[in-house]
Amino acid sequence: MQNEQAKETLRRASAAMQSGQIACVPELVRLIQTLSSRDMEIAVEELAGLISRDAIILTKVLAAANTFGYNPSGVRISSVSQAVHHIGYDRVRRLATSLLLLENAHRSTRPDEQREATAIALCSGMMARTLAGKIPGQVDPEHAFICAALRNFGRIVLTHSMLDEYRRATALTELMPVDDAFRQVFGLTPLELGHNLLQSGNVPEEILVALRECKPESIENAADTHDNRLLGLADYSMQLAGIVFNPKLTATEFAEQTGALNTRFEKLVPGAAEVVGALLEETEQELARFMRSFNIRTLPTHSLLRLKQRRLGIDPVASRDVRPDVTNGTVPPMRGRSRDLMRLEELTLLCANPDADTLPRLVAGLRDSLAADECWLFCRESGTPEYHLTHGLGARWMDFRPTARLREGERTVLGLCLARKENILIHDAAAPTIQPHLPAWLREHAPLGAFVLLPMHNQEQSHGLIIAGWRGPHPIALDAEHGQFIRRLLAAATPLLNPAAASAA
Repeated sequence: MQNEQAKETLRRASAAMQSGQIACVPELVRLIQTLSSRDMEIAVEELAGLISRDAIILTKVLAAANTFGYNPSGVRISSVSQAVHHIGYDRVRRLATSLLLLENAHRSTRPDEQREATAIALCSGMMARTLAGKIPGQVDPEHAFICAALRNFGRIVLTHSMLDEYRRATALTELMPVDDAFRQVFGLTPLELGHNLLQSGNVPEEILVALRECKPESIENAADTHDNRLLGLADYSMQLAGIVFNPKLTATEFAEQTGALNTRFEKLVPGAAEVVGALLEETEQELARFMRSFNIRTLPTHSLLRLKQRRLGIDPVASRDVRPDVTNGTVPPMRGRSRDLMRLEELTLLCANPDADTLPRLVAGLRDSLAADECWLFCRESGTPEYHLTHGLGARWMDFRPTARLREGERTVLGLCLARKENILIHDAAAPTIQPHLPAWLREHAPLGAFVLLPMHNQEQSHGLIIAGWRGPHPIALDAEHGQFIRRLLAAATPLLNPAAASAA
């Protein structure tokens, strides 16, 4: 993690924090540092001083401390020290932390990425606190809240200080594992960045131990230690929040991924599977209470809506900010057609001066242009007739990637496309006349009901194949103009697939 790319990321992130570019974050770090004080009276005084520096936060903390939920005795609270005395040090600190996170998103118009990072951090903390309370003997719920919320600290900083690069890394996560995508762009993962920044800020070790990489399978034999229980609880909660807010997961996919998460953390966070529904419901209620009580309106509403949708098992497709669902067999309306064609033309120009993201952007551009659900790129291995699935976008392409194989000359529709170097449109992949001509991996494992095959070739040799598909039967039509833009893009991109293609072009 000492590579130059990581060092530059750390330098820029630290500079952004020190300059005040990231509102409320310095106060948040100082708030967490109060844990390190051994003298409770000093810690209370420091906590009160931190909160009192910000009139907005002070007003809201005191307002919350006077509500029945925090203060059922009804004693009038007019200072932070008094609030600590009546409702507890940890609850006041959690309340202030939550409000600082919310204010970070609330004080000005922020891009969705910044607000969503904040929402995930806050909901991770809420889930961890609730989960700690439901699994007796694990860890202190208030401590769990802080640790889980801070696991997303690196993303919060990146969305504020390096937003363009963050968006590039996020786009790459559909093509490769998340950690690999962020290391490619930043030299380190968001978790590693957050750990480094908080360690530099002298955050106490009892917090930092919960900001390590978590591999349940490697530490489950030591799961009964406090540090590992805290680590597991914090990581589980952050991963669950990430799955909840993922806009591309259907209700079925959400259930599958949540089930896999529960299985993986079964020993490290025992009993989590039985309380997922309650976690979602209580987090939804607590977040709604915060939003209502403090008039917070700038967290991304589509993300907050997903809490309810996930709890009720409702497919969030209707609220996605992506291509329309076409599983009913109807042709979706073409939106922004000129913009889509312009994007294809921009990608064509990019191929003349490519970078590491050109092929992933090619896949994304074609999927968007065709309003497809899936888009995959097969590249020919130099000097062989074999093609391998190297890039993709879609819900489950990584699952069948190891078995997806294509060979020149094979007697399938894919082999026919390579031989003829012509586009092939399959409107209903389940048709009896089509099924025998599909490769076994596509017939048995890939979720396509219709697809278009787009060969990438020069005059003498095919070098790649694009498969763009839909989850259900779909009438496909490529008009002359659209087809021309796609052909021009594929011709420009073909030399990028391998050296043989470049030399033969």
